[in-house]
Amino acid sequence: MPAGDEICSTVNINRQKKNLGVELVAQYFALRGIITDYLVPNFSIRNKVQHGEWVYAFKPKHSAEFSQDITDNLNNENIITTTSRYTLVNALYQMIVDIGRFKSNAFAIDSMLTPFEYFYDDYMRKIKFEVTKIENPNLPAFTAEIIAREVRGKLHRANKQQA
Repeated sequence: MPAGDEICSTVNINRQKKNLGVELVAQYFALRGIITDYLVPNFSIRNKVQHGEWVYAFKPKHSAEFSQDITDNLNNENIITTTSRYTLVNALYQMIVDIGRFKSNAFAIDSMLTPFEYFYDDYMRKIKFEVTKIENPNLPAFTAEIIAREVRGKLHRANKQQA
């Protein structure tokens, strides 16, 4: 739901395949797609809610014209999409931290890889899982999982007290 002016211009990385390698360029485009398709809409939703436009949303830049599309997108938000968007932002944040945190020879788990390279597949699995929940929120399954977690927690605590 990018509403208009939230997207920054980017460099043309297609010309860098020989310098960076095909895999790194593919990762760049995968992350860019996730940011464009899921992170930018997070900011749009946040901005609309902060400015009191959760019932009737207006088009940027000066909010002078009503937008049914943006209003519909806001009305389609629920606990599943909101928590998944939050988790998505945190996963992307952690990936960015891992990009700049270590040099490859200082990473204790694998001296041949940076943390970004090492954890990339794990982050992408997590991100794809959250994207699936955003695209297909299943409230009954979500509610059942919350209840099941609570029951498992109570059983675990009861077993721990008996031991």
